[in-house]
Amino acid sequence: MRTSIAFFLLPLFAIGCKSGALDADEDGFTTLTDCDDHDTQINPGIPELCDGIDNDCDGQIDEEQAEDALIWFRDADGDGYGDPSNPQAACHIPHGYVANELDCNDRDPAFHPGALESDCTDDTDYNCDGSVGFADEDGDDEPACTDCDDSDSNVGSGITWYADADGDGFGGDQFFVNECTAPVGYVDNDDDCNDLDPVVFPAATEVCDELDNDCDGTVDELVTSVFFQDLDSDGYGDPDTTVAACEAPSGYVANESDCNDADSTVSPASLEFCDNRDNNCDSVIDEDSAVDAPTWFHDADKDDYGDPNAPQNACAAPTDHVSDNTDCNDDDGSIHPGAEDTPEDGIDQDCDGSDALASSASGGYLGDLAISTTAEMGVFCQLYDRIYGDLTIDSTSLTSLSGLSCLTEIHGDFDVKNNASLTTLQIPNLDLLGGNVELNANPALSSIELGTATEVDGDLSIVELGAITNLDDLAALTDVGGTLLISDNISVNDVTGLHGLTRVGGDFGVIDNTALATSDAVTLRDTIGVGNIGGTVTISGNAP
Repeated sequence: MRTSIAFFLLPLFAIGCKSGALDADEDGFTTLTDCDDHDTQINPGIPELCDGIDNDCDGQIDEEQAEDALIWFRDADGDGYGDPSNPQAACHIPHGYVANELDCNDRDPAFHPGALESDCTDDTDYNCDGSVGFADEDGDDEPACTDCDDSDSNVGSGITWYADADGDGFGGDQFFVNECTAPVGYVDNDDDCNDLDPVVFPAATEVCDELDNDCDGTVDELVTSVFFQDLDSDGYGDPDTTVAACEAPSGYVANESDCNDADSTVSPASLEFCDNRDNNCDSVIDEDSAVDAPTWFHDADKDDYGDPNAPQNACAAPTDHVSDNTDCNDDDGSIHPGAEDTPEDGIDQDCDGSDALASSASGGYLGDLAISTTAEMGVFCQLYDRIYGDLTIDSTSLTSLSGLSCLTEIHGDFDVKNNASLTTLQIPNLDLLGGNVELNANPALSSIELGTATEVDGDLSIVELGAITNLDDLAALTDVGGTLLISDNISVNDVTGLHGLTRVGGDFGVIDNTALATSDAVTLRDTIGVGNIGGTVTISGNAP
Protein backbone atom coordinates (compact mmCIF):
# COMPACT_ATOMS: atom_id res chain seq x y z
CA MET A 1 0.00 0.00 0.00
CA ARG A 2 2.74 2.54 0.90
CA THR A 3 4.57 1.83 -2.34
CA SER A 4 1.56 2.60 -4.52
CA ILE A 5 0.86 5.98 -2.84
CA ALA A 6 4.42 7.20 -3.30
CA PHE A 7 4.41 6.14 -6.92
CA PHE A 8 1.18 8.07 -7.55
CA LEU A 9 2.46 11.44 -6.00
CA LEU A 10 5.76 11.43 -7.82
CA PRO A 11 4.37 12.66 -11.22
CA LEU A 12 2.54 15.58 -9.61
CA PHE A 13 5.66 16.75 -7.80
CA ALA A 14 7.55 16.57 -11.01
CA ILE A 15 4.99 18.72 -12.86
CA GLY A 16 5.08 21.51 -10.18
CA CYS A 17 8.85 21.72 -10.23
CA LYS A 18 8.90 21.90 -13.98
CA SER A 19 6.66 25.04 -14.26
CA GLY A 20 8.36 26.97 -11.36
CA ALA A 21 5.29 29.25 -10.75
CA LEU A 22 2.61 29.05 -8.07
CA ASP A 23 -0.72 30.88 -7.43
CA ALA A 24 -1.03 30.52 -3.68
CA ASP A 25 -3.84 33.10 -3.28
CA GLU A 26 -5.70 31.58 -6.27
CA ASP A 27 -6.36 35.05 -7.74
CA GLY A 28 -5.47 33.85 -11.29
CA PHE A 29 -1.98 35.31 -11.23
CA THR A 30 1.13 33.30 -10.44
CA THR A 31 4.19 34.50 -8.72
CA LEU A 32 5.61 35.37 -12.13
CA THR A 33 3.35 38.49 -12.23
CA ASP A 34 1.69 38.60 -8.80
CA CYS A 35 3.74 40.86 -6.51
CA ASP A 36 1.96 39.56 -3.39
CA ASP A 37 0.75 35.96 -3.93
CA HIS A 38 -0.76 35.90 -0.45
CA ASP A 39 -3.32 38.74 -1.04
CA THR A 40 -6.12 38.30 -3.56
CA GLN A 41 -6.53 42.12 -3.74
CA ILE A 42 -2.99 42.61 -5.09
CA ASN A 43 -2.29 41.52 -8.67
CA PRO A 44 -1.99 43.05 -12.18
CA GLY A 45 -5.73 42.91 -12.66
CA ILE A 46 -6.56 45.04 -9.57
CA PRO A 47 -7.01 48.87 -10.07
CA GLU A 48 -4.51 51.06 -8.24
CA LEU A 49 -5.84 52.77 -5.06
CA CYS A 50 -4.47 55.60 -2.91
CA ASP A 51 -3.60 53.36 0.03
CA GLY A 52 0.21 53.24 0.14
CA ILE A 53 0.26 49.80 -1.64
CA ASP A 54 1.26 48.76 -5.18
CA ASN A 55 -2.20 47.27 -5.86
CA ASP A 56 -1.67 46.59 -9.62
CA CYS A 57 1.90 45.24 -9.32
CA ASP A 58 3.31 47.78 -11.80
CA GLY A 59 6.14 48.72 -9.47
CA GLN A 60 4.62 52.08 -8.52
CA ILE A 61 2.63 53.05 -5.44
CA ASP A 62 -0.31 55.48 -5.46
CA GLU A 63 0.38 56.79 -9.00
CA GLU A 64 -1.85 59.53 -10.42
CA GLN A 65 -3.94 56.96 -12.34
CA ALA A 66 -5.16 55.50 -9.02
CA GLU A 67 -8.87 54.80 -9.16
CA ASP A 68 -9.62 57.03 -6.12
CA ALA A 69 -7.00 59.70 -6.88
CA LEU A 70 -8.18 63.23 -6.02
CA ILE A 71 -8.30 66.16 -8.43
CA TRP A 72 -6.08 69.09 -7.45
CA PHE A 73 -5.89 72.51 -9.10
CA ARG A 74 -2.88 74.65 -9.90
CA ASP A 75 -2.36 77.68 -7.57
CA ALA A 76 0.22 79.58 -9.60
CA ASP A 77 -0.18 82.88 -7.72
CA GLY A 78 -0.03 81.26 -4.27
CA ASP A 79 -3.22 82.88 -2.98
CA GLY A 80 -4.75 79.57 -1.75
CA TYR A 81 -7.25 79.30 -4.62
CA GLY A 82 -6.87 76.99 -7.64
CA ASP A 83 -7.21 77.49 -11.41
CA PRO A 84 -10.21 75.44 -12.65
CA SER A 85 -8.54 75.14 -16.09
CA ASN A 86 -5.41 73.46 -14.72
CA PRO A 87 -6.38 70.26 -12.85
CA GLN A 88 -4.06 67.46 -11.74
CA ALA A 89 -5.07 63.98 -10.46
CA ALA A 90 -2.94 62.62 -7.61
CA CYS A 91 -3.27 60.66 -4.39
CA HIS A 92 -1.44 63.41 -2.52
CA ILE A 93 -1.50 67.15 -3.14
CA PRO A 94 1.24 68.11 -5.59
CA HIS A 95 3.44 71.12 -4.85
CA GLY A 96 1.78 74.34 -6.04
CA TYR A 97 -1.71 72.83 -6.13
CA VAL A 98 -4.77 73.23 -3.88
CA ALA A 99 -8.03 71.34 -3.39
CA ASN A 100 -10.34 74.09 -4.74
CA GLU A 101 -10.95 75.54 -8.23
CA LEU A 102 -12.27 78.93 -7.09
CA ASP A 103 -9.67 81.35 -8.51
CA CYS A 104 -10.86 83.54 -11.38
CA ASN A 105 -7.33 84.82 -12.16
CA ASP A 106 -4.51 82.51 -11.11
CA ARG A 107 -1.90 84.92 -12.40
CA ASP A 108 -2.58 87.58 -9.75
CA PRO A 109 -2.91 86.94 -5.97
CA ALA A 110 -5.21 89.97 -5.70
CA PHE A 111 -7.96 87.91 -7.36
CA HIS A 112 -9.64 85.23 -5.22
CA PRO A 113 -12.88 84.64 -3.27
CA GLY A 114 -13.03 86.89 -0.22
CA ALA A 115 -10.79 89.58 -1.71
CA LEU A 116 -11.79 93.10 -0.71
CA GLU A 117 -13.53 95.31 -3.25
CA SER A 118 -13.31 98.53 -1.22
CA ASP A 119 -12.71 100.92 -4.10
CA CYS A 120 -16.15 101.67 -5.51
CA THR A 121 -14.56 103.38 -8.51
CA ASP A 122 -12.79 100.17 -9.63
CA ASP A 123 -14.82 97.97 -12.00
CA THR A 124 -12.69 94.85 -11.46
CA ASP A 125 -14.16 91.63 -10.00
CA TYR A 126 -11.47 90.85 -7.42
CA ASN A 127 -13.49 88.43 -5.27
CA CYS A 128 -14.58 86.22 -8.18
CA ASP A 129 -18.29 86.55 -7.38
CA GLY A 130 -19.25 87.84 -10.84
CA SER A 131 -20.01 91.36 -9.62
CA VAL A 132 -18.04 94.55 -8.93
CA GLY A 133 -18.45 97.50 -6.60
CA PHE A 134 -18.55 99.97 -9.47
CA ALA A 135 -21.96 101.34 -10.47
CA ASP A 136 -23.09 104.28 -12.61
CA GLU A 137 -26.87 104.24 -12.96
CA ASP A 138 -27.23 107.64 -14.64
CA GLY A 139 -24.35 107.08 -17.09
CA ASP A 140 -22.51 110.29 -16.30
CA ASP A 141 -19.18 108.44 -15.78
CA GLU A 142 -19.23 109.35 -12.09
CA PRO A 143 -19.21 106.23 -9.85
CA ALA A 144 -22.34 105.87 -7.72
CA CYS A 145 -20.28 106.00 -4.55
CA THR A 146 -19.00 109.49 -5.37
CA ASP A 147 -22.02 110.73 -7.34
CA CYS A 148 -24.24 113.04 -5.28
CA ASP A 149 -27.32 111.69 -7.16
CA ASP A 150 -26.70 108.63 -9.35
CA SER A 151 -30.24 108.88 -10.73
CA ASP A 152 -29.55 112.30 -12.28
CA SER A 153 -26.87 112.63 -14.94
CA ASN A 154 -26.80 116.40 -14.39
CA VAL A 155 -25.52 115.93 -10.85
CA GLY A 156 -21.94 114.81 -10.52
CA SER A 157 -19.52 114.44 -7.67
CA GLY A 158 -20.21 117.70 -5.89
CA ILE A 159 -21.91 121.07 -5.48
CA THR A 160 -19.82 124.17 -4.89
CA TRP A 161 -20.06 125.36 -1.27
CA TYR A 162 -18.42 128.51 0.08
CA ALA A 163 -16.78 128.99 3.45
CA ASP A 164 -18.82 131.12 5.89
CA ALA A 165 -16.04 132.04 8.29
CA ASP A 166 -18.09 134.49 10.34
CA GLY A 167 -21.18 132.27 10.56
CA ASP A 168 -23.62 134.89 9.23
CA GLY A 169 -25.17 132.63 6.57
CA PHE A 170 -23.29 134.22 3.66
CA GLY A 171 -20.02 132.91 2.22
CA GLY A 172 -16.98 134.59 0.81
CA ASP A 173 -15.39 133.74 -2.52
CA GLN A 174 -11.95 132.93 -1.11
CA PHE A 175 -12.53 129.34 -0.03
CA PHE A 176 -14.84 126.76 -1.56
CA VAL A 177 -15.23 122.97 -1.89
CA ASN A 178 -17.18 120.58 -4.09
CA GLU A 179 -19.20 118.19 -1.94
CA CYS A 180 -22.62 116.52 -2.12
CA THR A 181 -23.78 118.22 1.08
CA ALA A 182 -22.59 121.37 2.75
CA PRO A 183 -19.72 120.77 5.18
CA VAL A 184 -19.99 122.44 8.57
CA GLY A 185 -19.22 126.14 8.13
CA TYR A 186 -20.06 126.25 4.40
CA VAL A 187 -23.05 127.76 2.55
CA ASP A 188 -24.32 127.78 -1.04
CA ASN A 189 -23.48 131.44 -1.85
CA ASP A 190 -20.45 133.75 -2.02
CA ASP A 191 -22.38 137.00 -1.43
CA ASP A 192 -20.56 138.19 1.72
CA CYS A 193 -18.43 141.30 1.19
CA ASN A 194 -16.57 140.75 4.51
CA ASP A 195 -16.56 137.13 5.64
CA LEU A 196 -14.54 137.93 8.75
CA ASP A 197 -17.24 140.11 10.33
CA PRO A 198 -20.60 138.53 11.28
CA VAL A 199 -22.40 141.90 11.23
CA VAL A 200 -21.59 142.43 7.56
CA PHE A 201 -23.70 140.51 5.01
CA PRO A 202 -26.29 141.35 2.31
CA ALA A 203 -29.30 141.00 4.62
CA ALA A 204 -27.77 142.99 7.48
CA THR A 205 -29.21 146.26 8.70
CA GLU A 206 -26.98 149.21 8.01
CA VAL A 207 -25.70 150.82 11.23
CA CYS A 208 -23.39 153.69 11.98
CA ASP A 209 -20.11 151.83 12.40
CA GLU A 210 -18.04 152.90 9.38
CA LEU A 211 -18.77 149.56 7.71
CA ASP A 212 -20.81 148.59 4.67
CA ASN A 213 -23.01 146.30 6.77
CA ASP A 214 -25.45 145.33 4.01
CA CYS A 215 -22.84 144.85 1.26
CA ASP A 216 -24.52 147.37 -1.06
CA GLY A 217 -21.28 149.32 -1.70
CA THR A 218 -22.21 152.26 0.56
CA VAL A 219 -21.11 152.83 4.19
CA ASP A 220 -23.49 154.10 6.93
CA GLU A 221 -26.11 155.40 4.52
CA LEU A 222 -29.21 157.10 6.01
CA VAL A 223 -28.47 155.82 9.54
CA THR A 224 -28.27 157.66 12.85
CA SER A 225 -29.01 156.72 16.46
CA VAL A 226 -30.47 158.63 19.39
CA PHE A 227 -28.28 158.88 22.52
CA PHE A 228 -29.28 160.05 26.00
CA GLN A 229 -27.36 162.18 28.49
CA ASP A 230 -25.89 160.31 31.47
CA LEU A 231 -24.94 163.03 33.98
CA ASP A 232 -24.36 160.69 36.92
CA SER A 233 -22.26 158.24 34.82
CA ASP A 234 -24.20 155.20 36.03
CA GLY A 235 -24.68 153.85 32.48
CA TYR A 236 -28.32 154.90 32.22
CA GLY A 237 -29.54 157.96 30.32
CA ASP A 238 -32.00 160.79 30.93
CA PRO A 239 -34.97 160.36 28.55
CA ASP A 240 -35.43 164.17 28.38
CA THR A 241 -31.93 165.04 27.06
CA THR A 242 -31.01 163.50 23.68
CA VAL A 243 -28.66 163.84 20.69
CA ALA A 244 -28.62 162.07 17.29
CA ALA A 245 -25.29 160.58 16.16
CA CYS A 246 -23.63 157.49 14.77
CA GLU A 247 -21.64 157.03 17.97
CA ALA A 248 -22.47 158.09 21.51
CA PRO A 249 -20.78 161.40 22.37
CA SER A 250 -18.94 161.61 25.67
CA GLY A 251 -21.45 161.63 28.54
CA TYR A 252 -24.20 160.00 26.52
CA VAL A 253 -25.56 156.45 26.41
CA ALA A 254 -27.93 154.51 24.16
CA ASN A 255 -30.69 154.00 26.74
CA GLU A 256 -33.20 156.28 28.43
CA SER A 257 -33.78 154.17 31.54
CA ASP A 258 -32.60 156.44 34.38
CA CYS A 259 -35.34 157.87 36.63
CA ASN A 260 -32.90 160.15 38.48
CA ASP A 261 -29.88 161.18 36.41
CA ALA A 262 -28.50 163.27 39.27
CA ASP A 263 -27.95 160.25 41.58
CA SER A 264 -25.64 157.40 40.51
CA THR A 265 -27.11 155.09 43.17
CA VAL A 266 -30.48 155.18 41.40
CA SER A 267 -30.79 153.22 38.14
CA PRO A 268 -32.42 150.05 36.74
CA ALA A 269 -29.30 148.12 37.83
CA SER A 270 -29.54 149.20 41.45
CA LEU A 271 -30.94 147.02 44.20
CA GLU A 272 -34.11 148.13 45.89
CA PHE A 273 -33.79 149.04 49.58
CA CYS A 274 -36.29 149.96 52.25
CA ASP A 275 -35.38 153.68 52.14
CA ASN A 276 -38.48 155.37 50.73
CA ARG A 277 -36.84 155.76 47.29
CA ASP A 278 -37.36 154.07 43.93
CA ASN A 279 -33.80 152.74 43.79
CA ASN A 280 -34.24 150.48 40.74
CA CYS A 281 -36.43 152.77 38.61
CA ASP A 282 -39.36 150.34 38.41
CA SER A 283 -41.83 153.07 39.48
CA VAL A 284 -42.45 151.32 42.83
CA ILE A 285 -40.99 152.49 46.14
CA ASP A 286 -39.89 149.99 48.79
CA GLU A 287 -41.47 146.97 47.14
CA ASP A 288 -41.53 143.61 48.89
CA SER A 289 -38.50 142.39 46.89
CA ALA A 290 -36.18 144.99 48.51
CA VAL A 291 -32.92 143.27 49.46
CA ASP A 292 -33.16 144.40 53.09
CA ALA A 293 -36.87 143.72 53.45
CA PRO A 294 -37.38 141.64 56.61
CA THR A 295 -39.37 138.42 56.58
CA TRP A 296 -42.73 138.45 58.33
CA PHE A 297 -44.90 135.45 59.16
CA HIS A 298 -48.66 135.20 59.09
CA ASP A 299 -50.25 135.20 62.57
CA ALA A 300 -53.74 133.94 61.80
CA ASP A 301 -54.63 133.18 65.44
CA LYS A 302 -53.22 136.53 66.65
CA ASP A 303 -51.12 134.99 69.44
CA ASP A 304 -48.04 137.00 68.36
CA TYR A 305 -46.35 133.85 67.04
CA GLY A 306 -46.08 133.38 63.27
CA ASP A 307 -46.58 130.41 60.99
CA PRO A 308 -43.13 129.33 59.63
CA ASN A 309 -44.84 128.02 56.49
CA ALA A 310 -46.41 131.39 55.62
CA PRO A 311 -43.54 133.88 55.16
CA GLN A 312 -43.87 137.30 53.53
CA ASN A 313 -41.05 139.73 52.74
CA ALA A 314 -41.93 143.42 53.10
CA CYS A 315 -40.33 146.66 54.21
CA ALA A 316 -43.16 147.11 56.73
CA ALA A 317 -45.13 144.39 58.50
CA PRO A 318 -48.21 143.40 56.49
CA THR A 319 -51.54 143.11 58.30
CA ASP A 320 -51.71 140.06 60.65
CA HIS A 321 -47.99 139.35 60.26
CA VAL A 322 -45.27 139.20 62.93
CA SER A 323 -41.50 138.68 62.89
CA ASP A 324 -41.71 135.42 64.88
CA ASN A 325 -41.93 132.07 63.04
CA THR A 326 -42.20 129.52 65.84
CA ASP A 327 -45.96 128.81 65.97
CA CYS A 328 -46.67 125.10 65.38
CA ASN A 329 -50.43 125.63 65.03
CA ASP A 330 -51.43 129.05 63.70
CA ASP A 331 -55.12 128.16 63.81
CA ASP A 332 -55.21 127.92 67.62
CA GLY A 333 -54.22 130.90 69.80
CA SER A 334 -53.65 128.62 72.79
CA ILE A 335 -50.84 126.75 71.01
CA HIS A 336 -47.51 128.59 70.72
CA PRO A 337 -43.99 128.42 72.22
CA GLY A 338 -45.06 130.60 75.17
CA ALA A 339 -47.94 128.33 76.16
CA GLU A 340 -47.83 125.80 79.01
CA ASP A 341 -48.00 122.21 77.82
CA THR A 342 -50.69 120.04 79.38
CA PRO A 343 -49.07 116.66 80.14
CA GLU A 344 -50.23 113.63 78.19
CA ASP A 345 -53.26 115.23 76.51
CA GLY A 346 -52.04 114.39 73.03
CA ILE A 347 -51.42 118.07 72.17
CA ASP A 348 -48.08 119.84 71.92
CA GLN A 349 -49.21 123.19 73.35
CA ASP A 350 -45.68 124.66 73.72
CA CYS A 351 -44.46 123.64 70.24
CA ASP A 352 -41.42 121.75 71.58
CA GLY A 353 -42.06 118.75 69.33
CA SER A 354 -43.70 116.43 71.88
CA ASP A 355 -46.49 116.27 74.45
CA ALA A 356 -45.30 116.64 78.03
CA LEU A 357 -45.34 113.50 80.17
CA ALA A 358 -46.85 113.43 83.63
CA SER A 359 -43.71 111.87 85.12
CA SER A 360 -40.88 109.47 84.36
CA ALA A 361 -42.95 106.71 85.91
CA SER A 362 -44.78 106.50 82.62
CA GLY A 363 -41.89 104.36 81.39
CA GLY A 364 -40.23 106.92 79.19
CA TYR A 365 -36.85 108.56 79.66
CA LEU A 366 -37.08 112.30 78.97
CA GLY A 367 -34.05 113.71 77.17
CA ASP A 368 -30.97 112.34 75.39
CA LEU A 369 -29.08 109.31 76.70
CA ALA A 370 -25.59 107.90 76.04
CA ILE A 371 -24.82 104.29 77.04
CA SER A 372 -21.34 102.78 77.04
CA THR A 373 -21.49 99.88 79.57
CA THR A 374 -23.59 96.81 80.29
CA ALA A 375 -24.35 98.17 83.76
CA GLU A 376 -25.86 101.34 82.30
CA MET A 377 -28.16 99.23 80.13
CA GLY A 378 -29.32 97.32 83.20
CA VAL A 379 -30.10 100.49 85.17
CA PHE A 380 -32.05 101.90 82.21
CA CYS A 381 -34.21 98.78 81.82
CA GLN A 382 -35.06 98.80 85.54
CA LEU A 383 -36.76 102.20 85.11
CA TYR A 384 -37.74 102.71 81.47
CA ASP A 385 -38.78 101.08 78.24
CA ARG A 386 -38.80 104.19 75.98
CA ILE A 387 -36.56 107.18 75.22
CA TYR A 388 -38.05 110.56 74.25
CA GLY A 389 -34.71 111.96 73.14
CA ASP A 390 -31.62 110.65 71.34
CA LEU A 391 -29.91 107.35 72.22
CA THR A 392 -26.17 107.10 71.54
CA ILE A 393 -24.13 103.87 71.86
CA ASP A 394 -20.41 104.75 71.87
CA SER A 395 -18.20 102.22 73.63
CA THR A 396 -14.88 100.46 73.27
CA SER A 397 -15.95 97.46 75.40
CA LEU A 398 -19.59 96.59 74.62
CA THR A 399 -19.95 93.47 72.48
CA SER A 400 -23.74 93.23 72.51
CA LEU A 401 -26.84 95.37 73.14
CA SER A 402 -28.85 92.47 74.54
CA GLY A 403 -29.13 94.44 77.79
CA LEU A 404 -31.59 96.78 76.03
CA SER A 405 -34.20 94.08 75.40
CA CYS A 406 -36.66 96.23 77.37
CA LEU A 407 -36.46 99.09 74.85
CA THR A 408 -39.55 99.52 72.65
CA GLU A 409 -39.39 103.14 71.42
CA ILE A 410 -36.72 105.67 70.47
CA HIS A 411 -38.36 108.99 69.67
CA GLY A 412 -35.13 110.80 68.79
CA ASP A 413 -32.02 109.76 66.89
CA PHE A 414 -30.42 106.34 67.40
CA ASP A 415 -26.63 106.51 66.90
CA VAL A 416 -24.48 103.38 67.14
CA LYS A 417 -21.00 104.42 66.10
CA ASN A 418 -17.34 103.90 66.87
CA ASN A 419 -17.94 100.72 68.90
CA ALA A 420 -14.74 98.77 68.38
CA SER A 421 -15.90 95.52 70.02
CA LEU A 422 -19.62 95.48 69.27
CA THR A 423 -20.54 92.33 67.33
CA THR A 424 -24.30 92.05 67.89
CA LEU A 425 -26.94 94.77 67.71
CA GLN A 426 -30.17 93.07 68.76
CA ILE A 427 -33.07 94.99 70.32
CA PRO A 428 -35.88 92.48 69.74
CA ASN A 429 -38.79 94.52 71.18
CA LEU A 430 -38.03 97.79 69.40
CA ASP A 431 -41.04 98.92 67.35
CA LEU A 432 -40.59 102.72 66.93
CA LEU A 433 -37.68 104.68 65.45
CA GLY A 434 -38.71 108.32 65.46
CA GLY A 435 -35.50 109.99 64.26
CA ASN A 436 -32.33 109.20 62.34
CA VAL A 437 -30.66 105.79 62.65
CA GLU A 438 -26.89 105.90 62.18
CA LEU A 439 -24.90 102.64 62.23
CA ASN A 440 -21.40 103.90 61.58
CA ALA A 441 -17.80 102.69 62.05
CA ASN A 442 -18.50 99.48 63.97
CA PRO A 443 -15.81 97.22 62.50
CA ALA A 444 -16.81 93.98 64.32
CA LEU A 445 -20.59 94.29 63.93
CA SER A 446 -21.94 91.17 62.23
CA SER A 447 -25.64 91.20 63.12
CA ILE A 448 -28.31 93.94 63.13
CA GLU A 449 -31.84 93.44 64.49
CA LEU A 450 -34.13 96.42 65.10
CA GLY A 451 -37.10 94.45 66.43
CA THR A 452 -40.43 94.86 64.66
CA ALA A 453 -39.97 98.49 63.64
CA THR A 454 -41.25 98.96 60.10
CA GLU A 455 -40.34 102.63 59.68
CA VAL A 456 -37.36 104.88 60.25
CA ASP A 457 -38.80 108.39 60.42
CA GLY A 458 -35.45 110.06 59.60
CA ASP A 459 -32.30 108.94 57.78
CA LEU A 460 -30.94 105.38 57.82
CA SER A 461 -27.13 105.20 57.49
CA ILE A 462 -25.23 101.89 57.30
CA VAL A 463 -21.62 102.98 56.94
CA GLU A 464 -18.17 101.44 57.50
CA LEU A 465 -19.28 98.13 58.98
CA GLY A 466 -16.46 95.64 58.69
CA ALA A 467 -17.92 92.21 59.48
CA ILE A 468 -21.58 92.12 58.47
CA THR A 469 -22.29 90.39 55.14
CA ASN A 470 -26.05 90.83 54.74
CA LEU A 471 -28.93 92.98 55.97
CA ASP A 472 -31.47 90.18 56.34
CA ASP A 473 -32.36 91.19 59.93
CA LEU A 474 -33.79 94.50 58.60
CA ALA A 475 -36.45 92.71 56.54
CA ALA A 476 -39.28 94.25 58.62
CA LEU A 477 -38.50 97.77 57.33
CA THR A 478 -40.91 99.18 54.75
CA ASP A 479 -40.28 102.93 54.95
CA VAL A 480 -37.32 105.30 55.40
CA GLY A 481 -38.55 108.88 55.83
CA GLY A 482 -35.21 110.51 55.02
CA THR A 483 -32.02 109.43 53.24
CA LEU A 484 -30.94 105.79 52.85
CA LEU A 485 -27.12 105.50 52.74
CA ILE A 486 -25.22 102.18 52.47
CA SER A 487 -21.57 103.11 52.13
CA ASP A 488 -17.97 101.93 52.60
CA ASN A 489 -18.88 98.47 53.96
CA ILE A 490 -16.14 95.99 53.08
CA SER A 491 -18.08 92.73 53.68
CA VAL A 492 -21.71 93.48 52.80
CA ASN A 493 -22.53 91.39 49.72
CA ASP A 494 -26.30 90.99 50.05
CA VAL A 495 -28.95 93.73 50.45
CA THR A 496 -32.03 91.64 49.72
CA GLY A 497 -33.03 92.14 53.37
CA LEU A 498 -34.12 95.66 52.38
CA HIS A 499 -36.34 94.49 49.52
CA GLY A 500 -39.35 95.13 51.76
CA LEU A 501 -38.82 98.90 51.47
CA THR A 502 -41.55 100.67 49.52
CA ARG A 503 -40.41 104.27 50.04
CA VAL A 504 -37.28 106.34 50.68
CA GLY A 505 -38.24 109.95 51.37
CA GLY A 506 -34.78 111.46 50.76
CA ASP A 507 -31.67 110.50 48.78
CA PHE A 508 -30.77 106.89 47.91
CA GLY A 509 -27.05 106.07 48.02
CA VAL A 510 -25.23 102.71 47.66
CA ILE A 511 -21.59 103.74 47.43
CA ASP A 512 -18.13 102.12 47.68
CA ASN A 513 -19.24 98.72 49.05
CA THR A 514 -16.39 96.61 47.71
CA ALA A 515 -18.12 93.22 48.14
CA LEU A 516 -21.54 94.25 46.85
CA ALA A 517 -22.29 93.80 43.14
CA THR A 518 -23.48 96.94 41.40
CA SER A 519 -26.34 94.90 39.89
CA ASP A 520 -27.61 94.09 43.41
CA ALA A 521 -27.64 97.81 44.26
CA VAL A 522 -29.61 98.50 41.07
CA THR A 523 -32.05 95.72 41.93
CA LEU A 524 -32.64 97.28 45.37
CA ARG A 525 -33.29 100.64 43.73
CA ASP A 526 -35.72 99.09 41.24
CA THR A 527 -37.47 97.05 43.95
CA ILE A 528 -38.21 100.23 45.89
CA GLY A 529 -39.08 102.01 42.65
CA VAL A 530 -37.40 105.17 41.39
CA GLY A 531 -40.72 106.99 41.69
CA ASN A 532 -40.80 106.13 45.41
CA ILE A 533 -37.40 107.76 46.09
CA GLY A 534 -37.74 111.42 47.00
CA GLY A 535 -34.16 112.58 46.36
CA THR A 536 -31.08 111.85 44.29
CA VAL A 537 -30.09 108.25 43.43
CA THR A 538 -26.35 107.51 43.61
CA ILE A 539 -24.91 104.04 42.87
CA SER A 540 -21.13 104.06 42.48
CA GLY A 541 -17.87 102.46 43.54
CA ASN A 542 -19.36 99.01 44.25
CA ALA A 543 -18.12 95.68 42.93
CA PRO A 544 -18.54 95.10 39.16
